[in-house]
Amino acid sequence: MAARHTKQAAQPQGGQGVTRHSILAGRIAKYLYIRTCKEFKELLLAPAIFVCASMLMLTTFAFGAVAAGATTAPSSSTSSTSSTSSTSSTSSTSSTPYGYWLVNSAGTVTPYGGVPAFGSLAQQSAPSPVVSMAVTPGGNGYWLLDAGGNVHPFGNAVEYGSAAPYLGNEQAVGIAVANGGKGYWIASNNGSVFGFGDAPYFGSAFPYIGNEQVVAIVAAPGGNGYWILSNNGSVFGFGDAPYHGSAFPYLGNEQAVSMIASASSGYWILSNNGSVFGFGDAPYHGSAYGTTNGSPAVGIAADPSTNGYWITTANGSVSGYGNAVYTPSVDNESQTLASNSPTVAIAAGPDPAYPPGSTGYDISWPQCSGASGSFPQPPYTIAIVGVNDGWAGTDNPCLAAEAAWAGSMRQLYINLNSPGIVNDNGDLSGPAGNGSSCGNTCQAYNYGYNSAELSIAYATKEHALSSMWWLDIETGGGCTSSFPTEGNTLWSCDTTLNALTIKGALDALQAAGFTTGIYSTYLQWPAIAGSYSPGGPLWVPGAYTSDPASHCGSSYAFAGGTPRIVQEGAGYNNLVYDEDYAC
Repeated sequence: MAARHTKQAAQPQGGQGVTRHSILAGRIAKYLYIRTCKEFKELLLAPAIFVCASMLMLTTFAFGAVAAGATTAPSSSTSSTSSTSSTSSTSSTSSTPYGYWLVNSAGTVTPYGGVPAFGSLAQQSAPSPVVSMAVTPGGNGYWLLDAGGNVHPFGNAVEYGSAAPYLGNEQAVGIAVANGGKGYWIASNNGSVFGFGDAPYFGSAFPYIGNEQVVAIVAAPGGNGYWILSNNGSVFGFGDAPYHGSAFPYLGNEQAVSMIASASSGYWILSNNGSVFGFGDAPYHGSAYGTTNGSPAVGIAADPSTNGYWITTANGSVSGYGNAVYTPSVDNESQTLASNSPTVAIAAGPDPAYPPGSTGYDISWPQCSGASGSFPQPPYTIAIVGVNDGWAGTDNPCLAAEAAWAGSMRQLYINLNSPGIVNDNGDLSGPAGNGSSCGNTCQAYNYGYNSAELSIAYATKEHALSSMWWLDIETGGGCTSSFPTEGNTLWSCDTTLNALTIKGALDALQAAGFTTGIYSTYLQWPAIAGSYSPGGPLWVPGAYTSDPASHCGSSYAFAGGTPRIVQEGAGYNNLVYDEDYAC
């Protein structure tokens, strides 16, 4: 489809204002797999849940080089460090952290935090270096833009046109998604804007940038406007994109490199030295200034679940601010970092929640005996897959096939139980302590932590990751007073030790950047874990009724959490599979 483009731009909104935000911040957490724990046995257990997160909303930018409007002060001063968040901090079970993608100039896309991998140009040859990335509404696909103006769609992204025929000697620098995702804008370095699909043309920065270069374009809320950022920090707003300020007066010898909207009506601007400038109601949480180790900052992405943000540098390092969780790429961490091609962009991943009222299934090792055609058939939205073979630390032999069945909507669950046998000192080595001095409490915690890491490693190997993981906590027919249990029962009768095992598993999953929830009932949970209340989303079995929503109420809650999914198990009402309903 031909582009709608003109260099006779609409008059942008204008103004100036900001202070420099250059706070020392940003540690990058290291993640290690501990593959020392072993457990075995077979036991049929049921599982799964879900979680809610807020949606990403793009907002405001405008004009800085042409002073024509009221100025806006930034959201914090350079002397404040109280809002800076460490990248090594773990997420809370009460929130839903998003993952993100990094893309380098060769078009290699690396997923982090369990977001889906829809493909990349890694095995292809892009006509020119990739410069930008945009995600489809719902996060089930993305577009890559190369400097020649070519658009490369993946997942459910659709190509609506290319700017290649219109660039001449210029280069494409950014792509932004129009309302509904049925179109996009492409900006070139000289400020020209090209609209494709349903993306209306509102104007261009071409007449205003002089000798400067445009570096980014961002969509306004509702898709009825956009902002253009130049390398000197000037912001140009078109359509209904409101102006909140510009980094133009404050960059000195540095350059603006990226911009992103907050979840409401503000925005952040990133400079190449890692400084962050917040405008409107975009809160300042910290910056990467002084922590980039000589690698220039290149991209910033908003975390809608926390209203924080991530910053990435050309060498692929990522730091999180404002409780935006740093999430190691357990799928292939070295893919981007080891590449000779520099990282060029970061983009927030999809909301991991299932829509309320949606339905579907959960499956695991019991379904492995049949061919993939015996898996539940569409339509379904909920698709939850068990990682283990009935006991903690074991492997579901058909995880890869079941993950493929679940597709991009998959969530995962793991079985958990008390330590059965202390094997190869697996329980004696972990975050709670090491060696012979590691007593029962130490062993209980380490076992949960190590079991979860084994499951993460196996899901990684099978290319079955998800951003949402559930713990299956069931009594399984009683408990034993011995610890370890010698595999005689699922759980010890000591609820304090059991709670430590559960906490260890939750901590391991959250340290890896995943959202967690609990599968159990208000009767089984206290029998296993006592008064332990980690909170968060709950997946509740036992909804044997024509009105599953009736089981979403607080009377079915436990562990300080909130029911998010309810389950009707296979065998009841002649069901072939476990069926699930999102609250």
